[in-house]
Amino acid sequence: YSRRWHARRTPGTRPAHARHRRHTRPPMKRAKAHADGGGSSDLERDSDSKVPLEGSSTDTTVELPPLAPPSALGGRELCGWAAGLVEGRVGPRSSSLRAIEKLLVVVDTLQIFGLLWATSLAWPWPYQWLRRSHWVVAVNLDLLSLSEHGAPAVLGKSNLGYSPWGEMEQSLHRYALPVGVLSWLLIIGYFIVPLVWSAKGTGYAHLIRNIRRLHYFRSGVLALAYVLCVPCSLAAARLLVCTRGDDDDDISSLGGAWSGARLAMDPSVPCDSGAHLAAVVAVVPATALAAVATIVIFYRTVQDAVVYDSPTDHNKALQRSEIEWELELNDDWLVTQSWLMSSFRRIGGAGIGGSVWVAGWDCVCGGGTGIWGGCCGGDGEGWLGSGGGGTLHYRVLTLVYKLSLVLCYTGLRSHPHVQGSLFWAIVLAMAAYTWSSQPYRCHWTNALSNVAHVVLVINASMSFLTCVDHNSALLVGSRQSLFLIYANSLGLFVMVAIVFASSALESWPASLTLQRLLESHGVELWEWVAAVRETRILVLECRLAPAMQVPIHVVEERLSILRDCWVQAKTRDSLFEGILNECLQELAELHETLAGGSMYSPPDAERLRIMQEGAGRLRGWYDSKILMAPRKRRILNKLLAVRFLSSGALGGEGTRRGGAGGRGDEDAGGQEGGDIEQA
Repeated sequence: YSRRWHARRTPGTRPAHARHRRHTRPPMKRAKAHADGGGSSDLERDSDSKVPLEGSSTDTTVELPPLAPPSALGGRELCGWAAGLVEGRVGPRSSSLRAIEKLLVVVDTLQIFGLLWATSLAWPWPYQWLRRSHWVVAVNLDLLSLSEHGAPAVLGKSNLGYSPWGEMEQSLHRYALPVGVLSWLLIIGYFIVPLVWSAKGTGYAHLIRNIRRLHYFRSGVLALAYVLCVPCSLAAARLLVCTRGDDDDDISSLGGAWSGARLAMDPSVPCDSGAHLAAVVAVVPATALAAVATIVIFYRTVQDAVVYDSPTDHNKALQRSEIEWELELNDDWLVTQSWLMSSFRRIGGAGIGGSVWVAGWDCVCGGGTGIWGGCCGGDGEGWLGSGGGGTLHYRVLTLVYKLSLVLCYTGLRSHPHVQGSLFWAIVLAMAAYTWSSQPYRCHWTNALSNVAHVVLVINASMSFLTCVDHNSALLVGSRQSLFLIYANSLGLFVMVAIVFASSALESWPASLTLQRLLESHGVELWEWVAAVRETRILVLECRLAPAMQVPIHVVEERLSILRDCWVQAKTRDSLFEGILNECLQELAELHETLAGGSMYSPPDAERLRIMQEGAGRLRGWYDSKILMAPRKRRILNKLLAVRFLSSGALGGEGTRRGGAGGRGDEDAGGQEGGDIEQA
């Protein structure tokens, strides 16, 4: 086991545990000696791992050892499985969601504006503005509105013989079914694929890599479900809207469709026809299941990942999980799908009544010499509502928000004034909640979301005034078009400026915290990381090995090293104190469980007696099972070899003697065999 343990280190560098064994001084004194130039540090041997210490007084570069053990482990499956857990990864690890969360803000804004655009066709908005903003419906995969007669209002005429909501020939095959089948793909991808995913490949290393890729795959499916929720729901809802003849105001749902009713988006399809019913059965249940499952999974995932009610403790635990993921210490951040809540901050807390003013809500600061900083934009203040952590479910709230707008679009077509008023009220309520809560952890993302909601409120307000036939000079077609063009262009320019500014001025909270950890701890930080990683590999190997073969002396040595690292982290009030403490407790529990049965444990009288009795019994069992003693077997093998060589040398002479000679050879052979048996 010792050879196998040392084979895992990189050639030319000593592993962290060997470094601790070589030095007899405590780790803290040893680090001070290296800093003073009194000793040679192994941290300067790997030229490929250089990390600059930003913010230090000098521009020196500290060369760090490799964090991950090499993958070549001599073909041992046990070590391969343990190393695969650490270094088997799909790509570079990063917990930063700065680009993704901003992209989702833009996608949400475009999808809501696309719904508003499709809803306003019956009022309608000025055709100049509708024509210039027609492209936005592509975000919702709204093939109906993109078709030739899908948006008559864009042409500037209302009496073309088509429904103001738009019509499309062969809409079932060209729109409803292709978009609706995406719901089935999402369901199959999330619930069916994982059942057969882990069966690919052989060996523990392949298994662990496949499991990690499975979590990546599930994260991608959830992200697609979030984006495709509106397109799939819109296609399914349009299948349930029927109208009678040419009367566009006489609209009902499928359940109340009367004889002769036809599909609103394709009057050539009767609502009671086999093709229509087949499309409804194929699309609507899957879409409803996918939408409900997405909301439930998002909600339950966030609920299971949240541990603390306090905003400070929650942010501290979240940054710890992100740092563990970036340093490849474990996969908890990916397994728990924490990306669903990593973009949002927790406000309030259990037991808080009313609204409270909390300073520094977007930074986690420890007492004394703590270094819990590292939030986007620095320190700040925020007005926190009661209820505790509602913004963590902002994704769920956004899904419900968009689905409610889809229902408003399809369910209130016969009441356009109510439809426009309710649409405006929903958009305004969501904007007010976002402005008041500032849900994102990063200031620049909050700014982007605020501007996006301002643009949506302006468009929804103009649409509402047009819907209720409000008399105003601003609502004249040409003026309203110019106003909307200028307002949306300005909003788009500001959003683009925010995105570019954030790429240069913004950092993810965990990245800043990790940078401060490196500046504060330097070499000790990487020693802690190496200790944690090797400890977790040791724990895996010990749990898989037989109890008698567990190297308990290595476990005890690792306990001593971990305790020294934990004392240093505890003294500095470091974020790694919790990580090291968790590893220390796990290793102590393993030692308590396996110390009694390991052959490497310190000898005692009882174990020696058991081993002596077991040795005698095993020897007796071995003697009773063998057919011949090893010494006798070796002698017989030698004699048989001599006979073979002798018979080969005399083979030619025996052949010339003929039949009698042959008989004599047989007698001679029998006599020789008797001699061998006697021997």
